Amino acid sequence: MKTKIFSLTDMLVFSVISFLVFFSLSISYAGTVIVKPGKFDHFTLQVPDRIIAGESFVIKALVYDSNNNLITNFSESGKEFKVSATGSAHIQPSLLGLTSFPGGVANITVTDKKAETIVFSIYEAGGTVPVISKEIVISPNRLDHFILQSPAEVTAGSSFDIRVVAKDVFDNTVSDTEIGKNIRITSSGTSPLKILGPPTPDFKNGTASISFVSEKVGDAIVQVQEVSTGSKGQSQSIVVNPAALSYFRLQSPKEVVAGEPFEITVAAYDSYANLVHNYTSSGNGVSLYSTGRSKIEPSFIKPSEFKNGQATINVTYERAEDIVIIAKEHNKTQEGKSSSIKVNHAPGDHFVVVTPDVAISGQRFKIKIEAYDRYNNIAKNYNLTGNDVLLRTTGTGLISPSIISPSEFMDGIAMVDVTYDKAESFAISASMAAVRPGRMTIKEQEPEKVKTEKIEQIPIARVEMPQKPFDLNKVSIIEAKEKAMLVLNISAPNGTLEYRDTRESKDGREWL
Repeated sequence: MKTKIFSLTDMLVFSVISFLVFFSLSISYAGTVIVKPGKFDHFTLQVPDRIIAGESFVIKALVYDSNNNLITNFSESGKEFKVSATGSAHIQPSLLGLTSFPGGVANITVTDKKAETIVFSIYEAGGTVPVISKEIVISPNRLDHFILQSPAEVTAGSSFDIRVVAKDVFDNTVSDTEIGKNIRITSSGTSPLKILGPPTPDFKNGTASISFVSEKVGDAIVQVQEVSTGSKGQSQSIVVNPAALSYFRLQSPKEVVAGEPFEITVAAYDSYANLVHNYTSSGNGVSLYSTGRSKIEPSFIKPSEFKNGQATINVTYERAEDIVIIAKEHNKTQEGKSSSIKVNHAPGDHFVVVTPDVAISGQRFKIKIEAYDRYNNIAKNYNLTGNDVLLRTTGTGLISPSIISPSEFMDGIAMVDVTYDKAESFAISASMAAVRPGRMTIKEQEPEKVKTEKIEQIPIARVEMPQKPFDLNKVSIIEAKEKAMLVLNISAPNGTLEYRDTRESKDGREWL
């Protein structure tokens, strides 16, 4: 029999195997050991990566022991917690009881319509120091509309800004950088607006500023729309007021009568041809001047007399001449002018008689009679509008002729040859005769017949006198635009010449 000899290595391997076999047999007889988590030590919070305003989200609160083992049997601890959050967030549930942690996890639902940063905290019931707190950022929802912040009133010609803010459905500012790429800007109202600068607004953090200007008074509304989403918004009604006074415009008649009131309208305008409708509160009043030799009365218009930038007043001017009325802002340089106005003289009122220094009794000498209105303007159309002129003297003699017909006047002046039958010093004066209304034809009444006895009459021979014709020695007619005068010089050889006429009123005029 052969003897096997073992080495030291073989003996060591055999010993290790024998130990392992013995140890394994010992364990199988000891049973299973269950290791439970320790006492509550801390929370861990799981929050979604992106939270949108108005959309509910869940925060998971996990309970751990000091060795970071999840406490799945947390209900056995008997602990309760309260949950809170800052800002506008609503939390459900707000109290975590024994049954709120199945499997060591509590689910808390949070809803917040406001885009903000909130602080989520868990407290032990009755405690004031949070066990855990976490800041949570809530982002705005998608773009829903725009809010336009604009001034209520602006001035024509002056630029103004409108602030455009992008908002979601909950009025949170949307800071999406893509918003401004598809923006369309329009305006409506009686005052057209012009955009200053680029037509596409540059939004930063959800806000953009757009500059506008308008040169016409009225009102305007600005609309902004995002084309791809249809989101839109509009401003309040913006009132465009006139700029500062720049000039006046005057409306006046082409012809007026000296001394008689006539109507003018003075309108205040800014440099953009807008009526300065607030002149009553912003103006200093208007001084009126003329280019003629007299003054306009009244010569000043108070600001209170302006209504919506215009004042209509009655004025007078006493000189018969062509004038232009100038309206000027009181103590300032803004002014305006009327068109040319022809001031005609008033009706004849008095006369001036110019005579030679020396004349011979019974011989003709020439005198000049000048007709004037009450404002000392020469009455150039006296031949059409005047009455007969009566000549009187301060002497004892007679002047012939003593009645001068209006037809003798030309441009308000009559050159007349007269005679005087006394050799003395005297003065001649002239006055206007009273208006002589035409006489209506009246049939003479026949006397009542008296009944008498019929007496036989002796026939008497009648001698027929030859009739002499009337002597018509002068006929003249003076025509004007709206009036004509017929002058007949007739002598009656057979005696008195009686004049009769018939007058008729028609269309507001008197016809002969």
